[in-house]
Amino acid sequence: VAEGTDVTCFQANDATITANVTGGKAPYSYQWTHVESGDTYQVDMKQSLPAGTYNLEVTDALGCVRPSTITLKEPTALQITTQTTNVTCYDSKNGTAAVVATGGTPAYTYSWIDVATNTEIATASSLNHLDVGSYRVKVTDANGCFVWSDILEITQPDALTITYVKDDVAVKGQATGAIHVTVTGGTAQYDYHWMGPGITAAHQGQDVLTGLVAGNYLLEVKDAQGCLHTTPINIAQNEDINVTVTVTPVQCH
Repeated sequence: VAEGTDVTCFQANDATITANVTGGKAPYSYQWTHVESGDTYQVDMKQSLPAGTYNLEVTDALGCVRPSTITLKEPTALQITTQTTNVTCYDSKNGTAAVVATGGTPAYTYSWIDVATNTEIATASSLNHLDVGSYRVKVTDANGCFVWSDILEITQPDALTITYVKDDVAVKGQATGAIHVTVTGGTAQYDYHWMGPGITAAHQGQDVLTGLVAGNYLLEVKDAQGCLHTTPINIAQNEDINVTVTVTPVQCH
């Protein structure tokens, strides 16, 4: 009777065939034929073989022939797909990575590696709260077959920053102040929310304000990812001009 063990990993060529013979008259001769390739073997056991169908003919000392057939299987290729999301706001450490495995022989185990330190950081199929960096994942199936992912890069936007140029009120009590804002970093587009004296709905969403009175203003900027940055701005004003008139009497006519 033809017996054997299947291939453990796709194209691993580690199958075995064994002729289990009883009866007849020893000694026996063996003729194995691999149907797919046509290769033949004249042994009772053979290792390191590919998957496929093997025909066996056993002939005993009296010339009696007993045929047998066995088909050895192999799993499909172990494959993985990965998905990542980058950090949304500078230094927020909210990146994610996930892997989905197919093929091979379930169940699967996972080993995530931080490339910078070459250390294992997790054994789940998905990761959350990732910082900026480079990561890889190794997926292993129940037969010990494994595959590595490519290096996965988690990035983040630059820090959201606000710079401004202001014009103070030249004459006390007038509304001649102005603020010109420049925003960098984060993820465009930007939304501007203003608070302060005399601020109305018309000022919201503007990066340039004019006609301002003296006082303390607060600008909150939100980028396309919802990241926030605020900055206070003070519009000053000049003090009143005080004039003192001194009259000196004429001493002589």
